[in-house]
Amino acid sequence: MVDGGWECTVLDSSIVDRKADVVDPSTRKVILGRDQRAVGVTGTGVVAALYCGMYGGLIPNTPTIETEDGRIHLQDGVCITSHDVEEAGKAIGALRAGFLTLLLEAGLWTGDVKKAYMDTIPLRRFGTADDIAKAVAWLAGDEASYVTGQIISVNGGMIG
Repeated sequence: MVDGGWECTVLDSSIVDRKADVVDPSTRKVILGRDQRAVGVTGTGVVAALYCGMYGGLIPNTPTIETEDGRIHLQDGVCITSHDVEEAGKAIGALRAGFLTLLLEAGLWTGDVKKAYMDTIPLRRFGTADDIAKAVAWLAGDEASYVTGQIISVNGGMIG
């Protein structure tokens, strides 16, 4: 999100990502127009729009979109509907990152914690961003192509 709107990214004819329009996703208003044109949205674009929509309050309770017309407007008439959110939710699943998400939201990381309860973590170590990235890469890869709608816990075996 920039300049009071969402900065769209489009792929050019060489499949290189390019900065495109900055739009108000609620109203379709183009805040900053650029030369790049959009003809659709990729799966990655849907996930990015879902994240921004949830973070920005446009999707407070999936699959409901809280805009005047129930759509998130990207650029050049491309939009995300509640049906798109619902369908994406069937395939996306989720990762549970244990306390790492809480630390990140608090502006901390594992090196900032002086005392921890390692006896609650069977692997006896903190997780790392790399641990999460590996789980995401696996879930997004061919090895997990038949895994849908699951919650994968990346927490060293921590219960709770």
